Amino acid sequence: MKKLLLFIAGLFVAAQISLAQTWSVTGAPTNSWECIASSADGNHLIAGVWPGIVYFSTNSGTTWTPAPTPTDEWSSVASSADGTKLLAVSGGGWVLTSHDTGITWITNNLPHFYWGSSASSADGNTLAVVSPLNGDPGSIFVSTNAGLNWVSNSLRDATGVAMSADGTKIFAVAIANVWRSTNSGMTWAPLTNAPALWAWVSPSQYIASSADGKKLFYAVPSDIN
Repeated sequence: MKKLLLFIAGLFVAAQISLAQTWSVTGAPTNSWECIASSADGNHLIAGVWPGIVYFSTNSGTTWTPAPTPTDEWSSVASSADGTKLLAVSGGGWVLTSHDTGITWITNNLPHFYWGSSASSADGNTLAVVSPLNGDPGSIFVSTNAGLNWVSNSLRDATGVAMSADGTKIFAVAIANVWRSTNSGMTWAPLTNAPALWAWVSPSQYIASSADGKKLFYAVPSDIN
C-alpha cells in the first residue's frame, strides 16, 4: 500500500511538470510588456505596458481589455487572490487601484514619485508601493484599507517589495539591506542574515515571498555585482 501511494504521488508530480512545460501565446496585442500579475486561479490577469496603458483579462489571457488608465511607463502591477482588487504603479508617478477587476480605477493621493514596485495581500486590502529613486522621502508607502489611506516611513532607496498572503509581513530590498516588517509596515527592521550587497539598487522588483512569509527569494542583476 505504501508503494502504491508513492507511485500515485509520483504521477501527480510528473503531471504538474508536464503542464508547466506547455505554453501558448495569449490574445494580448504585441507591445512592450513590462509587468504582469495573476489571480490565484489564473483566470484574472493584469499587465502593464512601458510606455502605454494597463490591460486586464478575465479568461486566462484569451482576450484582453484596455483599462481606462493614463498612457505612462507602467512598472509594476499586483492583484488580490480573487482578481477583483488590482494595483498599478508607473514611473511617471501614477498609483492606481481598481476594486472591480480593472473596469474602473481610482487615483491614489500619493506623491508624484517614480514608482517602481508594488505588492498586494491576498484580500487586496494591504498594499505596498516603493520608489527606487534616491532622495524620495518615505520611499515605501503602505495601505491597509485597499488604497484609501497610505502611510510612509523612513526607509530610503527601496527598489523592490513583497508581502505575505495575509499582508502582515512585508519585505523590501534597498541599498545594502533587506528590510522586514511584521506588522503591515508600521515598523521595520533589517534582516541580519541577508547578503550586504549594494547591488540591490535597481528599478525592478527582485524579491518574492511565500504565502506565509517564511521563505524569501531575491536576485541581483549580474552586470552590477
